[in-house]
Amino acid sequence: PGMLLDRKHKNVQEEDSKSMTERIGLQIEARKKRMDMDDRLSSKISSIFTHSHLLSPGSTSCVLVWAEFLNKWYDAPLWGSLKMRQPTKYQNMIMKRANSLSQRGPDIASVLRYASPSRNSNVEWQYINPPNTLFVAGTFDSKYSGIGNQWKETVPELEFIEVPDA
Repeated sequence: PGMLLDRKHKNVQEEDSKSMTERIGLQIEARKKRMDMDDRLSSKISSIFTHSHLLSPGSTSCVLVWAEFLNKWYDAPLWGSLKMRQPTKYQNMIMKRANSLSQRGPDIASVLRYASPSRNSNVEWQYINPPNTLFVAGTFDSKYSGIGNQWKETVPELEFIEVPDA
């Protein structure tokens, strides 16, 4: 049988096979890591909900527990220093979401636990119909903006909108 060698006389096919195996291994590990992170977050949300309802459901202290959680959440780089850019809108958003979480925490935890991207295969993406697909990402979300740009290059019929300052 023939063998494909590069200039240093290495077996290119063998290298490609090793490389692919390593990439697949890294992807599986990344999915497991993401799943673990999402499960921990889901558990934390459930725990906060239980704790806040022991204080007294719907009370100011219940909402403040959620506001503290949300303030930490929105400090992540993904949100692009939202707190600094629009402090009044930020505070209004935190209070609105804290009120919602104080009532719907278990629902959010369940969605996170069962619909985490790590639990969904990439196979579903192959069935999209590009002319009927709109991919939206904010400029502060570099991961999904990058995915949107890659898709747009690969599948020109796909509509990609990158929202500035979001």
